[in-house]
Amino acid sequence: MVGFLTLLLSLFTCQTIYAGVALEEGTRIVFSSTEQLKTIHVMNTNNYQVVVQSWVDDGNLSNTPSNADAPLITKPALFTLEPGETQGIQLINVDPQALEKERLYWLNLHELPPSLAPREASLDKLALTMQTQYKVFYRGPETALTHDGIKQSINVDKEVVNGSYCLIIENLSSIHLNLSKIETGGRTYKRFNRTVPPRGTLKLMSSTPLKDNLVMLTVIDDNGAHFDVLKYLERDL
Repeated sequence: MVGFLTLLLSLFTCQTIYAGVALEEGTRIVFSSTEQLKTIHVMNTNNYQVVVQSWVDDGNLSNTPSNADAPLITKPALFTLEPGETQGIQLINVDPQALEKERLYWLNLHELPPSLAPREASLDKLALTMQTQYKVFYRGPETALTHDGIKQSINVDKEVVNGSYCLIIENLSSIHLNLSKIETGGRTYKRFNRTVPPRGTLKLMSSTPLKDNLVMLTVIDDNGAHFDVLKYLERDL
């Protein structure tokens, strides 16, 4: 899940607005390419009414609903939520595809700020909108993996590149590998691409040698649950 603020008007005083529209199903959505539709639910946790615009795209933050490129559309695309209210959103598969590898799309929930009260209408305001993105994994019906299947699909290696030490993590599967933490030799990697594409590679560079051949990966599954995978580096540098 990714959230970011969009500046609408930069003036003098500020009305504080927080993202309060959340996906009830968790932090990610798995959509089979053979499904016609899937219903998800969002809830307004704010104490005020909001207007929500929804769409699915490739994750580019400059996208708008009018230029979104994805096989899925949302219905309703625009709706109002009262405080505490829940709304169902249909994800409709308008372009079913036969896939060899899973594709990653993003559900966008664009939350518009509440209207200013009449007594505040003459005041200068800083108005912000919040847009939250949730991962949508669009995959073929036979590509889901168990925890054991995910473990078997991960390979780790290391090499020296231009004098720097590189830890290599390979995703041998046809679905995305989602990582929350990587540890080896007492070192915890904090900055890395946490989603490794199908049959893709993640390379982590370091100026110092790897002290241990044991690598612990914390993986996030389809339900958002975390589990650990231990891998052994057989090659010494």
